[in-house]
Amino acid sequence: LYVSSLDNNTVTVVDTATKAVVKTIAVAKPSAMAINSSGSVLYVTSRDAGTVTKITTSTNTISGTVTLPAGSLPTGIVVSPDKTKIYVISNKASGGGTVAVFGYTSSTVTTIANLPSAPTSLAVSPDNTKLYVSSADGKVTVFDTTTRGVLATRTVAGVPAGLSVSNDGSTLFVTDTVGRVAALDASTGSLLTTVATRT
Repeated sequence: LYVSSLDNNTVTVVDTATKAVVKTIAVAKPSAMAINSSGSVLYVTSRDAGTVTKITTSTNTISGTVTLPAGSLPTGIVVSPDKTKIYVISNKASGGGTVAVFGYTSSTVTTIANLPSAPTSLAVSPDNTKLYVSSADGKVTVFDTTTRGVLATRTVAGVPAGLSVSNDGSTLFVTDTVGRVAALDASTGSLLTTVATRT
């Protein structure tokens, strides 16, 4: 189990069997984390530094650092299911935000898109072909991961806070800041159902 602390500038490794702290790793202002599908590499964004730290989980040591484009304040990160690409969303001090990508063996970062509104979450389809990015203006933008072009833009109710895709890739789940979970048809963007989690 990996636990980040923005205030303490650390990522703490906890043994889930014994509940003992195995190691504490120094990472400046960790703002988001994602682990690859095999569990071998943990990626941690540093908000103020605008970097991504790679941690090898077999040794719990830092194996590299990737620098994001200047002005990036990273807030979210996801690893593609095939482990080849790491996507990062960031806010910009001037407003709006960016979507960026780098390869698992590379430190070269490419900006996919500049968004007019701050990005709030991201998810990759199980077949690695689509990247979904939500933003504070109530939009979910769908990117083609090969061409990096925009395939569609969906409008959802409220301010989206989190995204997830079903295992078969057919349904996109969107949580919002007032506690609703919307299920959308991933192909058409049609609303399938909405569930309120707060009363």
